[in-house]
Amino acid sequence: MRKKELENFEIFLKGEFLTEAEDLAEKLEGTLSALAEDLDNQHLVDEAFRYVHTLKGGAMTVGFEQFKSYAHVFEQTLLDLCEGSLSLDQELANKLLIASDFFFKMIEALKFDFNAEIENKEEFLLALQPEPQVSLDEEKPVTPRTDSNEKKGLVLVVEDNSEMAQLTCEILADLDLQVEVTSDGSKAIERYVKGLRPDLIITDLKMPKMSGLDLIRRFKDIAPSIPFIVCSGFAEREDMAEFINQGAFGFLEKPVRVQSLVSLVTSGLRQKSMRDKLMRISLLNRRAYQQLSKIMTEIEEKDQTYSQEFKDINLMLDEVSDLSKAVNTFHFNGEKRKAS
Repeated sequence: MRKKELENFEIFLKGEFLTEAEDLAEKLEGTLSALAEDLDNQHLVDEAFRYVHTLKGGAMTVGFEQFKSYAHVFEQTLLDLCEGSLSLDQELANKLLIASDFFFKMIEALKFDFNAEIENKEEFLLALQPEPQVSLDEEKPVTPRTDSNEKKGLVLVVEDNSEMAQLTCEILADLDLQVEVTSDGSKAIERYVKGLRPDLIITDLKMPKMSGLDLIRRFKDIAPSIPFIVCSGFAEREDMAEFINQGAFGFLEKPVRVQSLVSLVTSGLRQKSMRDKLMRISLLNRRAYQQLSKIMTEIEEKDQTYSQEFKDINLMLDEVSDLSKAVNTFHFNGEKRKAS
C-alpha cells in the first residue's frame, strides 16, 4: 500500500512540475522575445537564467533526465552571458528564442508519457552550444584600408597566404566592409566562439589543421545563416558540388578576379541581410501572436467575469421582483381586510 502511495505521490509531483514548467517556459519565451529587441538589457539575461535554473532544478527533482540535461546546456549559455564570457548579438538572441521552443515540445510529450524522449534534441542543443575552444595563440588581424567609419558588414577571411589575405582585405575595404583575417579554420572557430560575428566568410580550401570544407560543416552546425564563399585552385573544381551541398554560397577559382569577388560578396551579404530580416519578421509575428493571444484570453476572462456579474445582478433583480410581488400581495390582502 505504501509503495502505491509513493507512486501516486511521484505522479502528482511530476504533474505539478509540468504545470509549473509550462508557465515558466512561457515566461522564458516572453523574456527572450524582449531580449531579442533589447540586446543590452542585462536584467533580461538574468531573468532568463533564473527561469531556466528553476526548470533545471524541478526536472532534476522529479527525474526528467532529458529535460534536465537540456536545461543545463541552456543554463550554461545564459550563465556565460551573465558573466560576460560570451557576448550577445542578434543571431545568438534569435537562437536562444528558437531553442526555447524545445521546452514546450518536452512538456507536451511528458504530459502524455512521463518516460517520453524527444527526437531531434540535438538541433536545439547545437543552436546553443558553441564549438569547443582550440588552444591557439591569438593572431593579429590584418587591418583593412578604409576611408569610412561606417561599415556595411563584417567579412571574415580565412586564408593561410598572407599576400592573398591582404589583397582580399583591400578589395573589400573599398566596399566599406569591415574585414577580419585568420590563417586557418580552427582559428576561425575560435574567433567565433570568442564573440566575432561575421556576416560572411571567405575561406581557402586547402589550409593547415582544418580544410575549408570542414570549416563549412562546422559552421553549418553553429551558425547556418552565415554564407560561405570558397576560393580554390583549378585542380579542385571537381569539389564544387560538395561545397554547394554543404551550404556554400559561392565558389571562386584562383587567381580570384576582383569583379567576381565583389559581385559574389555583395550577393552573399544581401542574402544574409534578407535572412536576418525574415528571422526578425518571424520573431515579431510570434511576439504579436503571443500578445494577441494574451489580450484575447484577458477579454474572455473579463467576459466571463462580466457574465457572472450580470447573472448575479439578474438574480438580485429577480429576488427584488419576488419580494416586491410579496409586499404588494401582502399590502393588497391587508387593504381587502380593511374594506371588509
